[in-house]
Formats: sequence, C-alpha cells, structure tokens
Amino acid sequence: MSAKKTILTILFFFSLIAFAQREKPVSISGTILDSVSKAPVSYASLVFYQLPDTFLLNGVVSDASGNFKINNIPIGLYLMKINFMGYKKVQFELEIQNENIVFKKPILLQPLSNAIDGVEISTSKIYSSNTEQGTTINVKDAPDAVSGSILDIIKQQNGVSLDESGNVYIRGNANILILFDGVPVNSAFLQTTSSGSLESIEIITTPDSKYDAEGTGGIINIVSKKNINSGVSGEISLKIGFPFQTNGGVQLNLAKPKYSLVFQYYGNYDPEDIHSVLFREIKTQNISVNQIIDNKKIIHLHQASLFFNYKISPKEQISLNLSTSFPKIDQIQNINGQQETDSIESSYLRKNLISFQRKTFYSAITYEKAFVKKKHELSSVISFSRIKGSRPAEYYDHGLLIQKSFGGGAPTNGSVQVDYFNSIGKIDKVEMGVKWFYRWNDFQYEFYDLVLLNNEWIFNTQYSNDLQHKEHITSAYLMASDSLTKRLFLKVGARIEYNHSELIQITLRDTNSYIYLSPFPFLMLKYQLNNKNQFLFQINRRITRPNYPQLNPYINLIDQLTYETGNKNLQPEVIDKAELSYSFVDQKFIFNMNLYSSITQRFITQVSVISNNNQLAITYVNGDKQFKHGSDLDLKIIPHKRFNIQTGLSIFYTQTTGVYNEVDLSSNNLAWKGNVKINVNPWKKGELQFAAVYHSPIQLPQFNIEEIYYFNISYTQKLWKDKLLIQLSIIDLFNTQKWVIHSDNVVYSLDNSSKSETRKLWLGITYRFNSYKAPKITKQPTPEEENSMIKF
Repeated sequence: MSAKKTILTILFFFSLIAFAQREKPVSISGTILDSVSKAPVSYASLVFYQLPDTFLLNGVVSDASGNFKINNIPIGLYLMKINFMGYKKVQFELEIQNENIVFKKPILLQPLSNAIDGVEISTSKIYSSNTEQGTTINVKDAPDAVSGSILDIIKQQNGVSLDESGNVYIRGNANILILFDGVPVNSAFLQTTSSGSLESIEIITTPDSKYDAEGTGGIINIVSKKNINSGVSGEISLKIGFPFQTNGGVQLNLAKPKYSLVFQYYGNYDPEDIHSVLFREIKTQNISVNQIIDNKKIIHLHQASLFFNYKISPKEQISLNLSTSFPKIDQIQNINGQQETDSIESSYLRKNLISFQRKTFYSAITYEKAFVKKKHELSSVISFSRIKGSRPAEYYDHGLLIQKSFGGGAPTNGSVQVDYFNSIGKIDKVEMGVKWFYRWNDFQYEFYDLVLLNNEWIFNTQYSNDLQHKEHITSAYLMASDSLTKRLFLKVGARIEYNHSELIQITLRDTNSYIYLSPFPFLMLKYQLNNKNQFLFQINRRITRPNYPQLNPYINLIDQLTYETGNKNLQPEVIDKAELSYSFVDQKFIFNMNLYSSITQRFITQVSVISNNNQLAITYVNGDKQFKHGSDLDLKIIPHKRFNIQTGLSIFYTQTTGVYNEVDLSSNNLAWKGNVKINVNPWKKGELQFAAVYHSPIQLPQFNIEEIYYFNISYTQKLWKDKLLIQLSIIDLFNTQKWVIHSDNVVYSLDNSSKSETRKLWLGITYRFNSYKAPKITKQPTPEEENSMIKF
C-alpha cells in the first residue's frame, strides 16, 4: 500500500471515530433550588434551543425534589432557558461536547419578591407534587402541619384515608410500609411523631426494585429535616389547639464546611374524648347487646433526635442519625351496657383503664461515596431500632376491680444495606444492592381474674400468652435504566427476597415456621411526548408479611362478650399491579392521571367469628383473591400568581373472594374520595387556604363504612423577613367527621357510631433565626450576562 493510501485510510478511520463520537448524544442533569430558602423548585420548565437558529430541541420539568434530566442531547451549541412562576427567568448558552453533563452545584432561581427593588410579590404555593412513583408533600410551613400531626397532613392527600384508630389506607389498602429516612419503622410512628421535625413526606404507590418489597398498599417515607444553611441557625415553635392541645419544639443547627449538626426536640399533649353508641347481635346465641361507650384518650410525647454529617472529602461523607421518643397513650373507657337473651335482661357498668407506654430508640450510620456525582456512587446504611413497650390494664365492673393484665414486648429491628450505581457499557445507569434485615420480639402478656369468694387473683391461662417472633430477610436487587429513543425511557429491574419467619408460643411449646423465596419484578416505560406531555407505564409486585398484632394470638379484652386476637397461621399477601399514567405540566395548569389494576393473592382482612367459648372474636384471616381497578386524578390550576386551585379524585372498584370457617369474605364495592384545596395570597407574605374532603361509603368483607366529609380553613402569615411564622387553622369547620360502621352476616349484626370533637382551632407560632440567610454561591449568569457561554 502506498504512503498516500495509508494516510487516507488513517484519516478516514479517525473521521469515522470522530463522526461516531459527534453523533453520540449526551444527557444533562442537575437540581433547581430557591436561591433564598434553598428549597427545591418543583415543576420548573427547562427548554433547550439549538443555536444559532434557536430551534426547539427538547424540554423537561423538574421533579418534586427539583431534579431534572434531559436525555439524547447531540453535541453542539444550545440556549438553555429555565422558568417558573414567581421566579426570575434564567437563561444561558451551553457548548456541549462529548460527555454527560452533571451540574455539580444547584441552579438557583431568584424569587420575584427579591428581584424587584421596592416591591414584594407574593405567589401562591403548591405543597404537594406528583412524581413518577407517587406524591411528595412539602411539610415545611404547610397549613396542614399546624396541629403537629403527620396524620392530619397525609389524610388530605388524594387516595389516602384513615380509619377510626388512625390506621392509614392507600387506595383502600392498609398494608403499607412506613419508612423513616428510608429505614422501616412500625405504624405507631405516624401517631407518635411530630410533623415539626420533618422536611417532607413521600407517598409511593409504585416503588421500584431498590425499595423493600414489603407493603402491598405502597410506602410512606418520612424525611427528616437536614438541609441547613452555613453557621448557626434554628427554630422554636409552639402550637396550641382548642379544645386544649399543645405541641412544640426546638431545632438547633450548626453547619461548617466539613461537618453539620442538627438537634431537635419536640413534645406533644393531645387529649381526645370519643363517644360511641353500639348495637351488636350474636345470631348463633340469640344475644343482643346495647352499649354507650365514652372513651378518653390522652397522648403524651417527648421526642429528641441528633443528626451529624461529616464530609471526608468533596466526594465522600458519613452521617449518624440518632432518635429517641417516649410516647404514652392513656385510655379510660366507660361502658354502660344492656345484654338481652330470650328470657334474661341484664345491665352492666364497666370501666377499663389501659395504658400504652413505649420507649423507642432509632439509629443509623450512612456512608456515601460519589466517584462521579449522580453518575457513579456507592452508599451503605447500618440501622438499629428498638421499642420497649408495656400495656398495663385494669378492668372494673360497677366500680369493683375484677380483672387486670400486664403485657409488653420489645420489637427490635436491625439492617445492613449497600447500594451501588454506575453506567456500564452503553447502559446509562445500572443500580444494584444487597440488604440483610432482621427483626425479633419477645412478648409476654399475663391476665388475672379476681375470685370474689376469697379475694384472690387467679392466673387466666386462656387470656395469657408468651410469644417469641424471629424473622430475617436477605434481599438483592438489580435495575437498569436508559433511553431507548430520543423520547422513550426504560427502567427494568428485579428484587429477590429470602424470608425465614418463626413464631414460638413458649408455654404451649408451639412453633410456626415459614420460609419464602420470592421474586419481585419491576418495569417502567416513560414516553416524553414533548416538554409538557408524558406517558408512564409501570408493572411491579409487592408483598405484605403479617405484623405483630395480626400474628400474636394473645387476647385483648373489649367487653365480657368480645375480644381481639391475632392469627398465628396468617400467610403473607402478594400483589401484582400494572399502572398507566399521564401528566401534563404547564406553568398554569398541571394534570396527572393514573389508571391501575391489581390482583392480590391471599389478601389479609379482619373478620369476626364465634370462639370455642361462645364469645365474639375479632381476628385476621387470609381471603382468596382481591381484584382492584381504579384511577387517581390530580389537577392543579394556577390562574394567577396569588391564587391556585388543587383538586383530586381517587376512585376504585374492589372485588374479593374467599371463605373462612363458613364466613363469606366476598365483597363488591365502588368507592371514591375527592378533595379540593384553594390557596389565596391576599397580601404580602400571607396565605389563605380552604380545603374540603369527601370519602364515599366503602364495603369491606363483613363491614360497611358510611361516608366521611369535612372542611378545613387556615391562614399563614410570615413576618419580620420571614423569621416569624404565624399559623391559624380550623380543622373540621362544621364538626362533621364521624365513624359509622354496619355489618350483617350469618354470625352477627353490628351498628357502631363513634364521634369525637374533631372541630379544633389551632394557633401556631414559629420563630426562625438565620434559617433564611442567603448562602454563598458561585456566580451565575446575571440578566446582563444571559448570553454568556458555559462550556462542558
């Protein structure tokens, strides 16, 4: 070959390489924050124009955390415009070369209230935003947070409801996984934790493979406050409710270049009076009972936490999270009842004194290493939690103490988790992780009856129990995500979990042991039609393993004819679900729609059956199958910077099949929930919110629940350069919330109506110091420099 041909061949070869590199598209990602508060800016619009002809190439909106990612951007010169109502527009030129772009520091948008000299403009705020996997609620300053209750915040969200005992349902399913900063906690955490210590709440209806497979109803992830400004800062809050309730606390922050420290303390005092009227007929024994029940419940809470973060290097950090709380719930139940059979009618007056006392401890150590931020990272978490609980109770009949009990346990959780992600080959992101989780509990419950003849206490073997429960779960997941085309994005993964559970009744020498090896696939397809329209299709599988109250066969006495108990033979339920979503996002109009369909095998439900001693036992059983089809609709309209409307509708049809001991578990039900929120900013730094919520009647196996509806109104005012926050709220303005249940089956019939003073007036005052101090930032393009160029 001649030298000329050799040179031409080499040049041609390198031209092909250069052309291939030039044609390889890249991705651009980063985070958008408020320049003053450092809060994420959700739904900010990002648009890319190709220069020099300003041809519109692509566009996206930021998610609930302010994050954005634009895929398939060819190499070239572009104009990037970022805009959101209430903020000053930012635009600058970018020269894209041959590597993916990650903004190492957040892009800061300047609020209009600080951008116009001499004039402050208030903008109405949206406190919840839809994500690919659910909804994120911004707790900070939210009008719903004035009561200090997490339940008051989440119960107004679309698709979420509560029952009389404070149990949370997502799309009609109470089997949910509750996380605190990503670590599992029990359901009591929601009722005994103050919302003042939180940054946000994530309601995840379609979790991907990196989450634990637990929770067929979904996940509620509670995120604590950690983002703080440099130097010393903090806040002090006091909130008072009428009839008398109070909660408040203090948060102190210290942030240095190498480390940060956050200390929090919150306390809560919450009394509640509940009046119930109950009629129950046990058909098999021809016994009817009428009861008037007055229940006084008082919640005391002390909660403290400490968070420490140390930056080993710019790409490496370690953090420690410690938390402890001391909730106590005292109940005084007065039951005035009449019992009637074919020939005998009798009355009784019972009084039950029950106290739930807990000492909780939670700890987590997290290590994070970012080889390349948001592209190649490693993290590990070691967590430990323990709840030391006791349940002393005394039972009186006509003023005479006739029964007493002592019970308690110490549920303990421990876990080790390692997560890693990187781009491998042509795949944009590959995520993998392993986790070892172990939980155990030693439970003892002793019940005594008084023998009136000799005034001696006799140990009741039927109502007493001692129990050990041990369970460990070893899991691993692998997930890959990448763009298939310019507009089509794929995420696919699977999780596998090995579960060994053992339930031991020590006195009876009875052991129940189960071993499961279960796969949990996940698939997501996202099609970005343009910068405003997006379609999403997801498939996943999840599991709910029975919890302690559902498993524990100890007896919780309600009255002389009725008790609650668990079922040691209860099996996990497994759900397979498909969901199709559509979203339209504009600066003045945001619309989200989800259509979903699921089937649950061995669904867990509560039933009432006649026990061997002819009492009515309320317990948990497995049904056969549950089919559910539904839709969630969310609409946010922002017609003016001082005014927005948020409305939601969740509707689902449920069909269940199954039989337990001749009890029919079948049901067919169409239920829905609607809510409307109107936010108005009438003047500077002031916000007025009106909220209305309606739950339709719902049918469960053996139970029918009547409709629930209520109205809230609240006002928030910021003063003194946002250092002082005043909140005034009326919850359940017309005092309409009540809990009414009906049941009529072959075993018994039931009518139960419960009402408490749900109308409450709340006044909250929060003082913050240095919390809104503008952080030092790197220089960004100014209005005069909008055509400056940033090269990557």
